[in-house]
Amino acid sequence: MAGIGRAVDVCLMSFLDGKVRASEADGTTNDMVHVLRDFLSSGGKRLRPTLCAIGWYAVAGSTGLPPTAVVQVAASLEMFHAFALIHDDVMDHSDIRRGRPSAHRAFASMHRAAHRGDCTASDDIGESCAVLLGDLALVWSSELLHTAGLQPARLGAVLPLVRRYADRDHVRAVPGSARYRASRRGRGGRACHDPLQDCQVHVRASVAYRCWLAGGGEVVRDALTRYAIPLGEAFQLRDDVLGVFGDPQRTGKSALDDLA
Repeated sequence: MAGIGRAVDVCLMSFLDGKVRASEADGTTNDMVHVLRDFLSSGGKRLRPTLCAIGWYAVAGSTGLPPTAVVQVAASLEMFHAFALIHDDVMDHSDIRRGRPSAHRAFASMHRAAHRGDCTASDDIGESCAVLLGDLALVWSSELLHTAGLQPARLGAVLPLVRRYADRDHVRAVPGSARYRASRRGRGGRACHDPLQDCQVHVRASVAYRCWLAGGGEVVRDALTRYAIPLGEAFQLRDDVLGVFGDPQRTGKSALDDLA
């Protein structure tokens, strides 16, 4: 499965190279592309793309790398994840992501450098730029999906997941640990009615394998869904434990942000 991550990285970098060339041809700056490239190349588990590929393997029965279209759809999930994380860091006022300055901090530093450190608006401008970058990553995620060359039936199967929004407001009325577990399922598992639109989905979003399972039948789809739901919840619970008790040198993020 390591090959999936590498293939997705190549796809993402090639896509961004094209954006750089387009901006240079227009005579415009490409700071947004460079910050996004740094963000995407700074690490990450590539969990969503891997699970997307698992869905394809489950039906195709192949052992080699998936076709280019599958890799590009997997890359669109990683680009979507970037959008979610960039916006999360703005909302959480996080300084670090994957051991590096978060996107809004990177933009703020760039602005200070351009103004020789004497601009008091740099932090606000950094946050504004990061919001725009997250929006751009969301748009480019959709572009990657729509230009992957999917057969119409398969594209039609995944688009409803992209269009619908997850609604987790119901967990607010659930007290104590039950509310916590319900919210974790919302972030990693079944409570996310729309896997591709919930900014906090870590696993079941990757089960966009539905677009590959048009011919896989209900039995295969149900089996993979039953596999993904507890895995998503377990992943989120583990992530929360690391977010509080983990070593920032290893996790690449502060152990205080989630508590705050």
